Amino acid sequence: MGTLKQFTLYCGIRPLAVTPGFLCYLRVFVSPLRLDPALIRPGRVDHKQFVGYCSHWQLSQMFQRFYPEQPAARAEEFADRALAVSDTISAAQVQGHFLLYKLEPLQAIENVQRIIM
Repeated sequence: MGTLKQFTLYCGIRPLAVTPGFLCYLRVFVSPLRLDPALIRPGRVDHKQFVGYCSHWQLSQMFQRFYPEQPAARAEEFADRALAVSDTISAAQVQGHFLLYKLEPLQAIENVQRIIM
């Protein structure tokens, strides 16, 4: 898949804005400062929310929800190891990591350093 051009995105969301009561949710995983101001001007974007990086508790909870059959101690181990690798891990990175090890929770823990790769 190629990169999405800003003009294409602008043309794609423009018709949505005229629909009364329509909510368009745009997730940006790069700096919003890199986006064209026309995409994020007032009237086009009503609310901005920075989600932030995962805390120890969030990492542990995500592990437990993705691998419910695993004991809580493994979730704690995953969170400890993940934060030892980096303290700037997003939920999207963790989700992608879990999908790589969908049926292998122990491998998800062992290879936690791959989250930031």
